Amino acid sequence: MSSGTFLSRLGTALVLCASAVFGGGCGASMFDRANGYDAQGCVEDALRKNPDPTLAVQVKAELELGCRARDAGACSALGVTKELGIGEPKNLRAARNLYDRACQRGNKRGCVNLGTLVLSGAGTDAGAMHNGAFAKSLFTAACDAGEPSGCGALAHMLAKDPSASSEVVENAFGRGCSGGDADSCFELGERSAAQQAAGFYAKACLDGHVRACARLRMPPVHVAGGDAPKHATVAR
Repeated sequence: MSSGTFLSRLGTALVLCASAVFGGGCGASMFDRANGYDAQGCVEDALRKNPDPTLAVQVKAELELGCRARDAGACSALGVTKELGIGEPKNLRAARNLYDRACQRGNKRGCVNLGTLVLSGAGTDAGAMHNGAFAKSLFTAACDAGEPSGCGALAHMLAKDPSASSEVVENAFGRGCSGGDADSCFELGERSAAQQAAGFYAKACLDGHVRACARLRMPPVHVAGGDAPKHATVAR
């Protein structure tokens, strides 16, 4: 699959966030990280932010092709379309299966998506206690493997655990923030003194986090010329 073919089917927001990665041609995966950008995270987040329905359906068709070609990142992103009901009714069980497939193939963001869905109780018949333990194991493994969204998800889960200390929670958010997870940076800002909080909010705002920008009374900062956050990540 050529990068041009994929990009021609992306909505404006998706093109802007992914073009830095795909512009030079696809690697083994349509979601290879390059130049500090997390293309998969950007595409998945853009899909979650109500993109143009027609263009989103076109993106979905490309993701289906990628997933059939055993691209784990495409399977994870395709799961997002199933979870949200893009181009079809919501199918949480199908979303779970796609996230699980991506996770089994080593895609850590797919593991985080799986854990988040399982934790919500959607797409599964298992008990709440089992779901919580399973989700925590997925978040922990993803975080330890360097997936910042996994650290953020783990931190959110720990924050609801009375036995978890504030230091443990903030450490998990810190790992997420240092890896480029804007929500983790925002949460650190919420937990910090004013002067230090401003730095965390600024970092989150630069990655398009609307609430962080609101704290700074600034508009979200996006990729030049468009609406998609840049999703900068540290090198893995």
